[in-house]
Amino acid sequence: MLNVKYRPKTVKALVGNTNVKESLTDVLERGEDHTFLFTGAPGTGKTTMAYILRNELGINKENFYEYNMANTRGIDTIREIKKNSEYKGFFDQGDKLYLFDEFHRQTIDALNSMLKFIEEPPPHVYIVLCTSEFNTIKETIRKAVKRRCNHYELSRLRRPELILLLKRVTKKEGKDYNKIMNRLSHIADISDSPGQALNYLGKVLHLESDEEAIELLNDEIADTNTVIDLCNILVEHKFGKKAMWERCQKVLNNLPDDPEKTRAAVLTIMNKKLLSKRYSIRAAEVADMFTKPMYHRAALTTACFWLCFGPEEDIVL
Repeated sequence: MLNVKYRPKTVKALVGNTNVKESLTDVLERGEDHTFLFTGAPGTGKTTMAYILRNELGINKENFYEYNMANTRGIDTIREIKKNSEYKGFFDQGDKLYLFDEFHRQTIDALNSMLKFIEEPPPHVYIVLCTSEFNTIKETIRKAVKRRCNHYELSRLRRPELILLLKRVTKKEGKDYNKIMNRLSHIADISDSPGQALNYLGKVLHLESDEEAIELLNDEIADTNTVIDLCNILVEHKFGKKAMWERCQKVLNNLPDDPEKTRAAVLTIMNKKLLSKRYSIRAAEVADMFTKPMYHRAALTTACFWLCFGPEEDIVL
């Protein structure tokens, strides 16, 4: 898969986030810092940055420990990690790197326990914290974490940056990107992240025509006409609240069982509406409700429900 094949392995290979690249390059050249905090929306490359640090620091794969804190919670886990970190790893210098992904999911006790660990890790230990919801952490802990880490806020790639990435990969794959610019532009429009863009590119790179490629891409993100119907209902907002919700229910029942694809399609449509001459505040409200990942169909349904009724509406069922 192209998103795996071309996942950046060095800071220099990154596209976008120029300020982060320059600062991180400087920090790595000094070689004094051992704790790093990466924040930003899903798909901005936080976990990728941890893998890049592993490569830049020359840490062996056997000495790289990755923890998804959504599945590994509690103070006992942190205590065990701290205990094991005292011992050097295998190979070369024995340096270790611990990645705590989505660490905001930890309990308060566990987060407090981590503070001493990230302030004074053993000299052979590097720590990377990644979170897409840093602001949900208790303020006192949040400030304490920032004081102890090099903090980098990652941003989504802008459309020109995504297209640049797609052109580079297309060229490396032996294709002339000038001949397929229509599909590259469409991929940039519908993608939330570099990984997703490269995944789409892999599906359509070798197709004969742009028309065939774009049709396949539209099928990938969702049943386009059904999503357009849903967006029109949510944006026009001209029905009564209950009537609006009943219309949404019918459309939601006809959507594919892949809420993330639907979410991407809605964001694409809202983005085009906001950048057109007929932009509206309502389009921004809809887009805002669809910015977070939707891994379960209930998340999609709930987002539409609140857009119909409003979060403070007193609803009588």
